[in-house]
Amino acid sequence: MTPKKQTAKSLGERLTVESLRYYVPIFQDSDDSYEKLVKHLDDEPELQTRVDAAFTLREYALDKLLKLAEPLIIREVNSILSKSHLRGTDESIYNQLYYAGRAGAVKGLRHFDVDKLDSSATNYLLQWFTAYAKKELLTLEAAPFGIPPSRFHTYKKISAVRKKLSELYGRYATNQEVLDFLHSGAADVKSMNGRVGSSEKRYSSNQKITLELVEEQEYFERNLIVQNLIDPLDRSMSEMVFGETSTKIFDETLFGAFVAEERFTPEAVLAIKHELQSELSDEEQAALDQLSNSALRKLVSQWKLLIRDAKGPFYSFLKRAGGQGFDEFDIKRTIKAVENGAEVIATSQWEPLFLPRENA
Repeated sequence: MTPKKQTAKSLGERLTVESLRYYVPIFQDSDDSYEKLVKHLDDEPELQTRVDAAFTLREYALDKLLKLAEPLIIREVNSILSKSHLRGTDESIYNQLYYAGRAGAVKGLRHFDVDKLDSSATNYLLQWFTAYAKKELLTLEAAPFGIPPSRFHTYKKISAVRKKLSELYGRYATNQEVLDFLHSGAADVKSMNGRVGSSEKRYSSNQKITLELVEEQEYFERNLIVQNLIDPLDRSMSEMVFGETSTKIFDETLFGAFVAEERFTPEAVLAIKHELQSELSDEEQAALDQLSNSALRKLVSQWKLLIRDAKGPFYSFLKRAGGQGFDEFDIKRTIKAVENGAEVIATSQWEPLFLPRENA
């Protein structure tokens, strides 16, 4: 049964680093055993008891972690719904978001590294939960209208910009004004991963929005939907436009720019995207799921060595960037930290991240 309301009892326990350190290994070990055993079940029916035991233990650990995170989960799911035109509808919507988030938590736990637990580790599980719940909500919102969720997401962005400008101007914002605002970079999302802030490079997702698409959204909202996509009185509207962390665009982060300059292996790119918690396409997520936990940890470790190398290509990239162009990422401070460490790492330690160099 999915949680809906906070109780004194549920508020008495919290997800902590200690609980993660205890339950995550139980989940990972039993999940790994279950996945291995179930593959041989058709040929070896006597494995059924072991399969059942592994499954039960895995679900126990998962349910315990989600129970500890219950107050946070309730807050996040209700917050997601409050920004949707589906708010106040059937409770089954809440349940669908909960179980979608639960599936996300499973993915996150499979990639969880208990060896690098810190004070922010408790947020990691919640971020996976929230990302999958938001994705499910977008699908539910778009389904009645027969349009792809990605197109519906763009409609919501345009709607938010239109309402913000209308409030600012004291009149209805025209389609051209909405388009100009989107193309100006003012609506580019800022996230914890940073963003390109220079006028020379804008968010590609906003730059690709055309006047025809803005007009299409206007027609859609006026004629095909009963409620506005976003309540114009909702104070969280500006948060969706300017602070929504679920629409991180990797290509426009500092690491995205660095990756674009070099020739990394596909696995290396997946590893840094995963480490930054950037959104993945379905194909990328499928490829990431094929990596074992040990392989992913090794790639991340190689990235960390590359970043710390005072004579490596990442340090050279930071020096060329000169501290400009990326918000919420202190390049100068990072350069100083690398220099103070004065650490020269053997190229062989991080070179596997790169594709083999072509012979001259």
